[in-house]
Amino acid sequence: MNKRKVNTKKLCKILKIVGFCSFIVSIVFLVLGVVFLVRHDLVPGFSLLFVGILLVAISSCMVAVGFTPNFSNYTIKSTHYIEDISKEDFEKMMSSKEQAVNNSTSDFFSKEKCFCKHCGKEIDIDSEFCRYCGKKQ
Repeated sequence: MNKRKVNTKKLCKILKIVGFCSFIVSIVFLVLGVVFLVRHDLVPGFSLLFVGILLVAISSCMVAVGFTPNFSNYTIKSTHYIEDISKEDFEKMMSSKEQAVNNSTSDFFSKEKCFCKHCGKEIDIDSEFCRYCGKKQ
């Protein structure tokens, strides 16, 4: 397994170097293509531009593949960091909601209230008449 990691690191380093070098060569081809087009040599100009564009695409892929392990390590680390933050926020949020529920239920049950038999509004438990509809309880 360790040998495989070493081979992967070497391959990624080679891909980065070859990708950057081929990118420089592609820039040369693109510049030469533009020079030939300006001089009205259409066939060599378009040919050089085509080769330059192909080399840009190939070199970009090589560089991207070369940096893939770096990106994946960064992504994994940032994901763990976000998970830790989210876990802390979730625990804080849940504890504050539990406190709110406990406070509201204790307030609700500590008051001595009941409901009117006629209109259904909340009244004091010891009232003989409803203060909303006036009927006897």
